[in-house]
Amino acid sequence: MTNPTRLTFAGIAILAAILFQSCAGIKPGSTRSATNLYTTFFVGDDGLQYFIKPLEFKNDKGEELIMDVTFRYKDEVTGDADFRFTYIGQSMIKKVNQLQFENKVGAWTAEEVELVFVERVNKNYQSRQSAKLGLSETQTLFSSHEWVVKMTAEGGEVHEFRPKRKTQKAINRLYSHIFEML
Repeated sequence: MTNPTRLTFAGIAILAAILFQSCAGIKPGSTRSATNLYTTFFVGDDGLQYFIKPLEFKNDKGEELIMDVTFRYKDEVTGDADFRFTYIGQSMIKKVNQLQFENKVGAWTAEEVELVFVERVNKNYQSRQSAKLGLSETQTLFSSHEWVVKMTAEGGEVHEFRPKRKTQKAINRLYSHIFEML
């Protein structure tokens, strides 16, 4: 003979599992949030600080550029955005003379580029740099995902990068979730 208490408990557990499974998937699978692309911090009288998580760029030489962006916003588009980027490639780059951004809307140049560090990882060098670009220019830059980033190293050597496909999608989502509303 089976115990009615066991059957009741088993029935409730099965019913709970079915209900939990059906409620867990209310958000459509095709909907993607942009919140995994950035983080915001409340900074008191200065409004909000936005941190855009790393965006990946590449070129035909096998080099990569990984870039994150930080800026503050409150009421109006003023101030600068801090672009921190890491070059990964076979050239040891200690000094970057300028970082230029282009898209179908225009071109912008950050000329005050500061070295953070250089290190060797396996056969490549990683050079971390920091540059500033006006927040208004940054907003316009994010209005199109068709970026070209040109990094001019000391001595005039130009390294040109384009966004990876997932970065192009991220730029579009970041524009619609952040920059379009500034």
